[in-house]
Amino acid sequence: MVTEVEVLNQVQTIAAEIGTELDTSWEACGREVASKWNMRLKDYGAPLPFDDFSNRVEQMIRQEMGDAVRHAWESAEKPALGQTIRKVGESAILLLPLARCGKPGLVIAVPVFVLLALKHTFDYVVGQFTDHSRDCQTAITERIAGLGKRVGSEFEREIRQRIGDLHAWQENALRAAARQQAEERISFI
Repeated sequence: MVTEVEVLNQVQTIAAEIGTELDTSWEACGREVASKWNMRLKDYGAPLPFDDFSNRVEQMIRQEMGDAVRHAWESAEKPALGQTIRKVGESAILLLPLARCGKPGLVIAVPVFVLLALKHTFDYVVGQFTDHSRDCQTAITERIAGLGKRVGSEFEREIRQRIGDLHAWQENALRAAARQQAEERISFI
């Protein structure tokens, strides 16, 4: 039997790995954007230092992530992240929702994707108890063996959603940074 802590530790390990890749790719993208902007903006003042650009955009992304974290903590499904945003990529993945289950004092938090996968298997097992025409043990064993695939699929779907959210926040931040740069560099008569 896998415990809640083991599931969350594995999710955090995967989030850290994927998050590092996302952050590395984002930094490379930011360097490329800053370089291209500097080529276009050279006639409108000093070059845009990458660190200034990166800090400005990351601050905007963190603001949107902070809003998402606050919204999630106000809802019934708290995120695995907690309330502190650490590395942007990892934190985005850890925004996946947790469901709280159990009696007061014995409450556990399980990622919702695990419950979604377990629901199908649970429904099947319950149905097997009323159907005595087949070998229940073999059928249940086969169904539980497929549970791992379903958990993996649900986790992948959840990660894709979190990455999609992160990409939207990044795009919004880039647009806002471009707008700010234009306002700062081009004066209107």
